[in-house]
Amino acid sequence: MRTESGLCYFSANLNGGDYLAVTSQKTGYKASVAVYDPEGELVFTFDSYDNYLSDAKVTEDGRSVIIVSLESQEGIFASRLLVYDLNSDEVRSSASIRDGLVKDFHCSGNKVLSLCDKRFTITDLEGETLLDRSYGNLYLHDYALTGNGFAALLLGRYQAGNICTLTTYDLGGEEISSLHLTEEILDISARGDYLAVLYGERLVVYRRDLTEFACLEDTDYAGQLLVEADGSVLLISGSSAWRFLP
Repeated sequence: MRTESGLCYFSANLNGGDYLAVTSQKTGYKASVAVYDPEGELVFTFDSYDNYLSDAKVTEDGRSVIIVSLESQEGIFASRLLVYDLNSDEVRSSASIRDGLVKDFHCSGNKVLSLCDKRFTITDLEGETLLDRSYGNLYLHDYALTGNGFAALLLGRYQAGNICTLTTYDLGGEEISSLHLTEEILDISARGDYLAVLYGERLVVYRRDLTEFACLEDTDYAGQLLVEADGSVLLISGSSAWRFLP
C-alpha cells in the first residue's frame, strides 16, 4: 500500500481477526480511515471533511470500527470516539473525552479503554462513559491496557523518580487494587490475568489484584518485557531475549 504523493499514514492496526484499519491523509479531506478484511479487500471507508482523525481500530468481533476524531468543545480540546458498523455509513454511537488527546486505546469486548495525555477513560460501544480518571497533578509513567478484563496505570508525583503508584481497574471502571512503589520501573505488561513489572534488577508477576504470583531476582540487563496469558514472560535486552517460566 502507498499513499498519494506527499501524504502520509497516521496509523495502521491489525485486530485478532486480521482486519486492518488504516488512518491516513487524503487529498481534499482532513483525514481518512479505510478498513480491509483478512483477504485484503476494502470493506469500509470514512473521509472526514471537518475534523482530523488520529487513529482507528476494528473490534475483535470484526463488526465495528472505532475512530478517534480530534475536535474542540466550548473552546476546550477534546477527542471523540466514533463507532461505525462496517456495513453502514452511519455513526452507531460516539463518546466525547474532554481535555484529553487519545495516545493509545484498546478494545476489549464492548469496552474501549482510552489512554490520553491527561486522563484515562473507559467507555462502551453505546457511548456510555464508565470511567473518567484524570491524572490531576500526577504524571503518567507507564500503562498496560491488554489484561483480560483489567488495565493498569503507573502514575507518579514527579516526571522523573521512582515514587509511583500502580493501580489496576476492571472494565466496569472500578479500582481493583493499588500498590505504592519506590523502586525504578523499566516496563510493565498485561495479558490474561497477569501483570508483569520489570524493576531495575528483578521481575515480579502480579495477579490483577496486585498479589504476587511469581518473582525472578536476576533479569540480566533486560529493559523490556512481554507477559503471556499463562504468566510466562519474555524478557528482552539489547542483544538477546529469553523466557521466564514461573
